[in-house]
Amino acid sequence: MPELAWAVFVGPFKDMAGSPAFLVEVLFGGVAAGLMYSLVALGFVLIFKASGVFNFAQGVMVLFAALTLVGLLEHGVPVAPALALTALVMVGLAFAVERIVLRPLVNQEHIILFMATIGLNFFLEGFGEMVWGSNVKRLDIGIPDRSFMVRGVQINQLELTAAITAAVERSASDIPMSPAGPMGPAPVPLPDLTRFDLLLARSHPGDRSDEPDHAAVTEGQPEAAQAADHAGRAREAGP
Repeated sequence: MPELAWAVFVGPFKDMAGSPAFLVEVLFGGVAAGLMYSLVALGFVLIFKASGVFNFAQGVMVLFAALTLVGLLEHGVPVAPALALTALVMVGLAFAVERIVLRPLVNQEHIILFMATIGLNFFLEGFGEMVWGSNVKRLDIGIPDRSFMVRGVQINQLELTAAITAAVERSASDIPMSPAGPMGPAPVPLPDLTRFDLLLARSHPGDRSDEPDHAAVTEGQPEAAQAADHAGRAREAGP
């Protein structure tokens, strides 16, 4: 028991104090990974704000695009045409998903749409492996995967580039959103015309046909307004 407590509560802090450079490396790696994951979270939020659907298949769509790009590159297609073809494939896939999967489920419960995206996730994962193979692929995007030292701290160039790119994209997309929600802006409440109708009826005491029914006027009024209504009617009646 003492050994376990030492390993959990004391040992890690002792290692941090003994190797501060390694601590900085681990912290930098965690921040870089967190910035990239924040883009994934931002994608979920933007899709939900735009469509009201929590698209669980967002990640596998990115995977399918990467598999398509790598597959085209492996078949000898140059980088620029491969990027253009991959974009066309993903646009076609988006239209197919909207027509075949999402459009028939319009006005359904959110849980039904959510489960549909989970099924789409498994389908695209298997379909991508069937078309492009399930072996491990390497995507070279031109960023050297080398490390350099800064005051004894080892920093990976690929992680640094990815973190800077994610931070720039995250700050560029940090636009104030409307509080409207997925179903559009909230309905504007109609004004309460009950008191106006009551004053109009009092201004024409002789025309009893236009006077609103007392039950209809007082229905929905606050207690203070109802009390004022009763007092006004008592004054009109007189002694």
